[in-house]
Amino acid sequence: MNDLARDVRQALRAMARQRGFTVAALVSLALGIGANTALFSVTYGVLLRPLPYADTDRLVRLSEHHPGANAPVRTLLSKLTFHAWSDSAPRTLDGLAAYRGGTLLETSGREAARIAGVAVSPSLFALVGARPAAGRLLLPEDAAPGAEAVVVLSDSLWRERFGGEASAIGRSLTLDGRPRTIVGVAPAEFYFPSREVRLWTPLSVPRGSADPARQSIEVFSALGRLRPGATVAQASAEGTGAARSVTRPPLAETIFGEGGPVEVRAEILLDAITAQVRPALLVLMGGVGCVLLICCANVANLLLSRGVARQRELAVRAAIGASSGRLARQLVTESLLLSGVGGALGLA
Repeated sequence: MNDLARDVRQALRAMARQRGFTVAALVSLALGIGANTALFSVTYGVLLRPLPYADTDRLVRLSEHHPGANAPVRTLLSKLTFHAWSDSAPRTLDGLAAYRGGTLLETSGREAARIAGVAVSPSLFALVGARPAAGRLLLPEDAAPGAEAVVVLSDSLWRERFGGEASAIGRSLTLDGRPRTIVGVAPAEFYFPSREVRLWTPLSVPRGSADPARQSIEVFSALGRLRPGATVAQASAEGTGAARSVTRPPLAETIFGEGGPVEVRAEILLDAITAQVRPALLVLMGGVGCVLLICCANVANLLLSRGVARQRELAVRAAIGASSGRLARQLVTESLLLSGVGGALGLA
């Protein structure tokens, strides 16, 4: 331990004597490591951090595609496809839920405020394995015609507006001029479909008119959960079959043009969420990786130049009795100390 302490003191003195070399090396390491650390944090948060749901590898986002249209079009899931698939007792899905986001005007307090909210099928919470932190989550009867207007709050909104008090359950929140009874609070770690959403209301997907000529086109974001053993391709094929089993209204041709039949595609939820940003983040990761390599190469060149400049010093120390092992240990200690300080600066 005494030898190690002496090596560290000598390394610190050597770094202090050659301040230009020390600053250049530390700046190179700090920039390279800092850039990689910052980008990895972003990449982990976007691409690698698991979603706060159960069985995330089985959750799929569902969409319709119209490859025969005047131009290929991807849309959300239509109400016709949603009901046709739900009513057919899907073999590939454990459940199917629709949702639609928006901003609601909350006027319960002294000042009006806009809050990001999502209307969801009550089955969605069970689909993602959510459990209430207080009260209950949405039930199927909450979306029934004539049902009492209810709302589920996020943990952050519950604490912000009601101080996290259990007495908030049963109180009223006026959203877009309509009073809604607070029935529950979602867990603190839960969000859907994004972290900005702070409340959820029940959604009922309308069936519309039985007459195709009078049928409207209405679309929703949709989420499903694959049955164990089912694949994305199988779910896509089953959804496509359900979509083609119903008569499309004339309005569909007006919007999409004449052409091939509709296709339904299922995508693993995490892949669907990150599809647009994944290529850019991977390119950036490669770029900052190259920056780190360049910084390390610069430091290596600085160390080599410094080693050449210290040849006489090392020769004198060897002449007065320092062994080659002792000299090597001193040089390694200096390099490790430099790397440690540079790494700490990069992580700071």
